[in-house]
Amino acid sequence: MKFLYPEFLWALSLIAIPIIIHLFNFRKFKKLYFSDISLLKEVKEETKNRSQLKHLLILLSRILAISALVLAFCYPFLPSHNQQGNNLEKTVSIYIDNSLSMDMKGANGYFLDLAKNQAIHIANQYNNDVKFHLLTNDFEARHQRGLSKNEFIDLTSQIMPSSFQKDLNSIYTRQSEILKDINTQKDVYWLTDLQKTSSELELFKKDSTLSIYLIPYQNKDKGNIYIDSVWFDTPSRKLNQQEDLYVKVVNSSDENIQFKIDLNINNNETKGLSNGNINANEELITKITYMVKSPGLKHGNVKISDYPNPNLIFDDTYYFSYFIKSEIKTLHLFQETLEKNTNYFKSLYATTPFVEFNSQSIDQADYSAIQSHDLIILDGIENITSGLRSIINECAENGKTIVVYPGLNINNSSYNEFYNPIGIFFNEIDTSTAEIANLNLSHSIFRNVFEKVTKNMNLPVIHKKYNIDFLSNSVSTNIITLNDLSPFMVYTEFKNGKLYSFTSPANTSASNFVSHALFVPVMLRITELSGVEQQLSYTIGSDQLVNTNSMLNSSDELAVNQFNKNQKVNFIPGYSKQGINGALIVKDQIKNDGNFNLLKDKVINDGFSFNYNRIESEMNFFNANQFNHQLTRAGIKDQVKIYDLPPNGEYIDFKNEALGILYWKYFIVLTLVFLGLEILLIRIL
Repeated sequence: MKFLYPEFLWALSLIAIPIIIHLFNFRKFKKLYFSDISLLKEVKEETKNRSQLKHLLILLSRILAISALVLAFCYPFLPSHNQQGNNLEKTVSIYIDNSLSMDMKGANGYFLDLAKNQAIHIANQYNNDVKFHLLTNDFEARHQRGLSKNEFIDLTSQIMPSSFQKDLNSIYTRQSEILKDINTQKDVYWLTDLQKTSSELELFKKDSTLSIYLIPYQNKDKGNIYIDSVWFDTPSRKLNQQEDLYVKVVNSSDENIQFKIDLNINNNETKGLSNGNINANEELITKITYMVKSPGLKHGNVKISDYPNPNLIFDDTYYFSYFIKSEIKTLHLFQETLEKNTNYFKSLYATTPFVEFNSQSIDQADYSAIQSHDLIILDGIENITSGLRSIINECAENGKTIVVYPGLNINNSSYNEFYNPIGIFFNEIDTSTAEIANLNLSHSIFRNVFEKVTKNMNLPVIHKKYNIDFLSNSVSTNIITLNDLSPFMVYTEFKNGKLYSFTSPANTSASNFVSHALFVPVMLRITELSGVEQQLSYTIGSDQLVNTNSMLNSSDELAVNQFNKNQKVNFIPGYSKQGINGALIVKDQIKNDGNFNLLKDKVINDGFSFNYNRIESEMNFFNANQFNHQLTRAGIKDQVKIYDLPPNGEYIDFKNEALGILYWKYFIVLTLVFLGLEILLIRIL
């Protein structure tokens, strides 16, 4: 047996009071005279012995009553089976699952509120000197340091629902890491709803020093209908043209559902709508068609707005953002030759309203300005110098699009040095005549270009071309093929950009391609697809860097605010240089889903969107028996004790776990017994 408050043992000295009273009984005696006391002698001796016994019994009952009362105030207890030492040598770590699924209402209130109150109740059952560690899905550093009881209670009351989700593998590992250097008994509590997506346990390194008490808040499997993701089938966005937004809808419930999805861009600037039916426990991809008529930043969201059962809705809104440039900056770099040709590229783009066209001789080009263009066309360049190769590589790193039409007399070694990393080898020029025979109509270049393709189409004739070989490391795709099966136009995903390589010069002596009708749709489609592919959205808790299309510097005054939320500044992001553009460092500063503006020097410069992790959209949960199998598989079943919540919402009592078996009540009863015995002795004897 041990004492929680052994300092009260000094009060045992109070038993000296009844002893002193017994030893120094200052009663005054009155003399009475009898004529003959011989008859009283026997009675006197008997009364004296009885009186002494009575006084000793009363003294003993008083001593025992005081002792029992003092021991009761010392809070005696028998340590629990896993406890080493007394309560002062314990450390307590409590994990409160504050994921969004815990913010649902049960029979006795919201699960998160119940968990917070239970955690506070647990803390109150420990001694004031015990150190506490609080853990939530946010993994906040301020929670995980050693906390006093009052600090723990204060921080626990401040816990809010979080979009971050951590699985129990991470929780176990984090608690083990936090407590590894603490040489006391470690009591660990898990207060969670055991959602299946976060409670699948793996076999991991066991920490036998942890004693885990699990309180499952049994959420019922409710099913859900939610928007999983959205995307476009082409990388670039266009003005005044039809856009097709694809939306993936998931129905994890056991009922068929008829739904409606609303699209809203920039506060009703553009709207769209889609209706559908989705079967139970199935996925469905639906398409929303719309058109944007103005350039700039577009903040959009799709929302399930019509559904039969409101209890099924969770993650029913998905946010996305993208930027439409008013013009695509196109740079045409050409080689000066003796043969003067019409500038077919200038003629093409002169009538294209969404293109800002600039044509320069390679000998006069400003290399520092090349990266500011979206599309770079190398026309007739005979020698790809190391400087040009370096700048083109940088453009590809930044997601630019490069088109190469070789010269009539190229330096093969310079070309092969440029093309070697992507597995293409240029041979000598071939002057045999060939015709274009095959168009790869499945490629995005030709998507929706031709209403009908016939076998007798009039296609360009090629007189001069370079035969190329594909090396083992090549990942290129033929877009246009000649009748001799050699490639005419090849597409390669080049670093973060796109590379379109033609095997014939853009010269009328080499082919009639530049004067043929096919030239126009091919180059216009390349131009339309030349924008840097934008990430439509990011995931809260997973993505720490946000790419931006803006040219940023570390000296810029940057800020982020949430779109359509009174333009309030939420935080100042970090900045990381990524090529000519930059990346924002957001870390865990974004807690809620939505569209966000990037402000540069207090002016909106770009934008992005964040969504909750869809891993929580599956509203399926383990019960206690099912989770026992997870514990067995992970090898920690002997460490974990699972409790059942009282049906009336009362708290679970952990005093035995906190202190062991408590005996103070028994000593109070003994105190009353001894006091009652004293009264009986006084009255009866």
